[in-house]
Amino acid sequence: MFNLFTADLQRIFRGKAVYIIGLLIFIFPILHKVQGSSGGPVFAPIDGLTGGYFSTFHLMFLVENMLFLVPLILSMVIGDDYKAGTMKNIIGSGFSRSKYYLSKLFVAWFIKMLYFSIQVFGAMIFSTIVHGFGQTFTMDVLVNILRPFGIIALVYLAILAIAMFIFNLFKNENIFSIVFITIFFAPNLIIMMLSTRVAWLTRLTDFELIRNIRMIIPYNTLYVGNYSFVTLLALGFILASGMIGLVFFQKGEVK
Repeated sequence: MFNLFTADLQRIFRGKAVYIIGLLIFIFPILHKVQGSSGGPVFAPIDGLTGGYFSTFHLMFLVENMLFLVPLILSMVIGDDYKAGTMKNIIGSGFSRSKYYLSKLFVAWFIKMLYFSIQVFGAMIFSTIVHGFGQTFTMDVLVNILRPFGIIALVYLAILAIAMFIFNLFKNENIFSIVFITIFFAPNLIIMMLSTRVAWLTRLTDFELIRNIRMIIPYNTLYVGNYSFVTLLALGFILASGMIGLVFFQKGEVK
């Protein structure tokens, strides 16, 4: 599986698309920050922790918008195999379907987190240059900056596991993009509209991945229970969608 993982990364990084997308996601938050900046340091001390200006609003903005990259990432990772017919050759050569499926999932996750890191830290560096950091840089500051990243990475893996299942179910990039965006954004809007009449529906948002990403960003207000819930929720989605996706992929037609 590791050989396919590294081979996929080499194939993807030999192309131009991965670099064009990387450049755009590096520039996008900087432009957003320039246009919407209200001034002030990137990190200001809040109860002994870093938080506030950049790490709440801007990180939340970047995390949500990174979801729109999922169709592009899966197009590079597995869409090209469908187009070129290489999936059939790889599996036909004796490579197991489960290893192929999991390898593609982890390649997509690696690229997703690479883009996320470029976008977040690129914007943070730019913000620091323009507005200053706001406090002395220490190991505690670094830990507090990185604290949400582990759980965000886990939530992204859950999102990609769901996306992989949808992609292999429809085997069409256009249909996948529509279904994926609908699944991740429509439920929250529907619940908000219906909750005015049925109040208990708002409880369903506790299990919505996008909401939970928003929740863990302002980490200076969180408790251990918050992290535990989001971690268990993400693991549940990873296991459920991963197992269902593997079953469908094992039984599905290979093109």
